[in-house]
Amino acid sequence: MLDRLSARKYVSMSVERQLRLPHSKVTSIEELGLDNDELTRYHQYQQEQEQESTRHRRDHTSAFTVGMPGIMSLADVQSKISLGRWMVKIRTNMIVHLDDLQGWAEWDIRDGTSLKAYVAELAAALGPGLVDQLMLALTA
Repeated sequence: MLDRLSARKYVSMSVERQLRLPHSKVTSIEELGLDNDELTRYHQYQQEQEQESTRHRRDHTSAFTVGMPGIMSLADVQSKISLGRWMVKIRTNMIVHLDDLQGWAEWDIRDGTSLKAYVAELAAALGPGLVDQLMLALTA
């Protein structure tokens, strides 16, 4: 499941099961071995994924863009808090820094769909004093 979510932003398990899509990113359509009906459904699914991604980015209102009172600005968060060094507990026993997560460096802090953006908003609300004392917990 995590492989699917890493390969694609949006996943419909029912469609992926029907089309027998691999867990990893699809590099070529030929490798899927789909018949014409399945191929049509696969192209529809790809379009739905892109539309959902675009809609989600458009609909996300960041605490930074609305100027929410009482929180730090994005510039302050970036200059005063080292988000990547924030500790995160994954599942039950794995503790790492956020910048150790695959994709952390590539995620855009301004993209409302990224974990980095959510973490930045939380850090802006908590402030540097609490961020240094807290550990995030990501659970399945």
